[in-house]
This record gives sequence, structure tokens and C-alpha cells, in this order.
Amino acid sequence: MSNLAENKLDLIDNSIKDIGDLLDDGLIITNRSGFIVSANDASREFLGKNLINQNITTFIKSKEFTNLVSKKFNENVDKEFFYQMDDVLKRSLSIRIKKLSNELIVILLLDMTLQRNLEKVRRDFVANVSHELR
Repeated sequence: MSNLAENKLDLIDNSIKDIGDLLDDGLIITNRSGFIVSANDASREFLGKNLINQNITTFIKSKEFTNLVSKKFNENVDKEFFYQMDDVLKRSLSIRIKKLSNELIVILLLDMTLQRNLEKVRRDFVANVSHELR
């Protein structure tokens, strides 16, 4: 590969890392085998510190997710689903997966825990008010 092509790839790689660091949500990039090649700080907070060169299915244990990541790259992957983590906080993640190129997949981890908790408080409040009005 020429120096120009290598410089271009380095620039793209650094740009992706810079964009990922701007996000409050997790951004992970895997190769076609599902091994993590890039992860921002938020994704490390969600899944753990040592993500690079690990298979993403080690951290997100979902049959649907494993099936998506293990699919052959002959077809476009563009999918969103929800995942409940087994951590102390019982975080709820909305996970978006998109094929970036023939070699890379981008995974966005959106923390939906606060929204889930607020919805529960709202439901409980409505149920309590409704009960008191009867």
C-alpha cells in the first residue's frame, strides 16, 4: 500500500475516533468477524475497559445480536434492538448496527435506562392517582 493510501486510512481512523469521543453514547467499530477495532469512552463505560481485539458477542450476549454480527457480509446490516444488561444498574441499551463497508460494522449503544425509569415513575404515579380517585 502506498504512503498516500496509508495516510488516508490513518486520517479516517483518527476522524472516527474523534467523532466517537464527542458522543455520550457508545460507539464501537468491529471488523467483519465481530472483533472490536475501535471503541469510544462511553462504550468502555458500558461494556468494560479492555474491548479492543475482543469479539463483541463476548460483551453483548443476545441471540439476535450474535446472529446479526455473524451474518455474512453479502447483505446490508441495518438493525436496531433493545438489550437489558446484567450489570448492577440493569441498564437498558438500544443497540443500532449498520454495515459501514465490506470490512467494518458500526455499533451504536444508546443508554435508555433513564427513559425506562422515568416511564416507570410516570406509570406508577398514574396508577396511584387513579386508585386514589376511585
